[in-house]
Amino acid sequence: MTPSAMFGIAFDRAGIHRPTTDQTSRAREYLNIISTDVENMAKWRFLYRTSTIATVDGTRSYSLASDVLYPLNFWDTTNNRTLTTRNPEDITDLDPDEDFESESRLVSVTGINTTTGYWEVDLYPTPDTSAEEIKYRYYATIADLTSAADDVDLGPKYPKWLQNALLWGLCAIYKEEKNLSSTVEWERQALALKAGLRVNEQVNVLPDLRLGRSYGDRSFIVNAIIVPD
Repeated sequence: MTPSAMFGIAFDRAGIHRPTTDQTSRAREYLNIISTDVENMAKWRFLYRTSTIATVDGTRSYSLASDVLYPLNFWDTTNNRTLTTRNPEDITDLDPDEDFESESRLVSVTGINTTTGYWEVDLYPTPDTSAEEIKYRYYATIADLTSAADDVDLGPKYPKWLQNALLWGLCAIYKEEKNLSSTVEWERQALALKAGLRVNEQVNVLPDLRLGRSYGDRSFIVNAIIVPD
């Protein structure tokens, strides 16, 4: 389904048969709001992504991809090892003057770049070689839709089995703007989200249960299935 098709349904349900440019722009804004809300309702597998950091000799800080909502894990494909995520304070304690260079083994999320708005990370030790590959997996956020995408199918961004949740949320908000009842639309969105979550569950795996502090040397992982009585 395209955004334009969703707008048309929302307009019809709100009793708007000749929408203006301003009304279409408002519908697009509402669709972006609903999309952001839906993204954060669950850990949707279709929003899992991977990207790469290419190290630069002597450079400790790197920006992550523009669509990173939050990173999940990091691994060094060049040296065949995983990187442990630590708090920035821990790395400061290890190397206050930031002059230790070697193959990186730790990574810390230090904040958001004040110019780009992208997440930034520090590698420790500071890489002593350029062009080594650090890959990372992350949970993505989808950029706001613009008018240029009004007639472009949403499938590559939001799978078909979740698009109804966006549609009914858009319809509900638009009807509320017109002081119309939106109970039916919210109920239908709840059903669409429930159906989407069922699909999402089929591609999820059993999470690891981690005991002990993440920065300790004695932490371990237990895989378990809990069966109720």
